Amino acid sequence: MSTKNVGVTLLSLCALVWAGNRILNSDDPMQKPLTQSVDAHEKAGKVLAKQIAKDLEKTGSLLLLAPPPPPEGLGLDNPQTWMARQTQGFLAGLPNSITVHTVPVSVAQTRDAQMTGASAELQWKNIRKALEKHPKVSAIVSLVGCPKIPKTAELPPLYVLSRSGDQVHDNMTAGYISFAIVPCNSAQDFDSLRGDWFSVFYETVTPDTVAAWHQAGKGSPPSK
Repeated sequence: MSTKNVGVTLLSLCALVWAGNRILNSDDPMQKPLTQSVDAHEKAGKVLAKQIAKDLEKTGSLLLLAPPPPPEGLGLDNPQTWMARQTQGFLAGLPNSITVHTVPVSVAQTRDAQMTGASAELQWKNIRKALEKHPKVSAIVSLVGCPKIPKTAELPPLYVLSRSGDQVHDNMTAGYISFAIVPCNSAQDFDSLRGDWFSVFYETVTPDTVAAWHQAGKGSPPSK
């Protein structure tokens, strides 16, 4: 083997070791194996769209709080890339018979974008303004986290994709959220779930499951 080939082989081995250590040492479910697999993030949007289509019986209209398109050149492990894929999946999975009124939300480039990028208070203001323009929408969808809703608020059913488990719990038990998708906050059997990366990265929460989900300690953000 030539000196050049030996060097290439050593560099390849070093890269594999580095990648393996990065995966094993990560505590965030969103950073688990195959963060590069955008399929999971795109499917999260499709799962949300499928649930809404079912609940609305494929008719009506909705408000969609979504992030702006990410800058070019972002890596696949960047939260803005994940959120863009979630938005693409949602729009692709939603029937054309449902009208979408998009409310762009500026989200900071941060690892916890869906928890801190757009503040819960700001999201509520965005929703309130949008409802003034579209008061008869059948549902509200937030792909940028869970808004902080006043206890006296009256609004259509809310569907969220959020990293803030506590806000999901509080708003769902108050009767505002009908369906939520959150990151898995527990160890997964990757071998048994191989090919189903949505179930590796995410789990769904409904009014029927929220109490048990929160009691199991899943209603908190992933540890840093």
